[in-house]
Amino acid sequence: MIIDDPNQYEKKNTEHIYQIQILGEINQVRMDWFSKMGFDSSVNDSGDPITTISGVIVDQSHLRGTLNKIWDLNFEVILVKRADKI
Repeated sequence: MIIDDPNQYEKKNTEHIYQIQILGEINQVRMDWFSKMGFDSSVNDSGDPITTISGVIVDQSHLRGTLNKIWDLNFEVILVKRADKI
């Protein structure tokens, strides 16, 4: 949707809980890069380690920054899932 009149845009609360699954495990030192996020480790059907990072993402720039950190650590993103608004 394109909005021609900027006054029509209403700033909305964009906080959501996100779950981001990556292939591999994040060590404790690297977990500190993701402040206030939770971590859960599991394995997939092939026995590969999977880490789920979950927590509040306040807006799209915060999401991008989180994904950039994952990129910087050279992990493969398997899933990005947004939950209901907070």
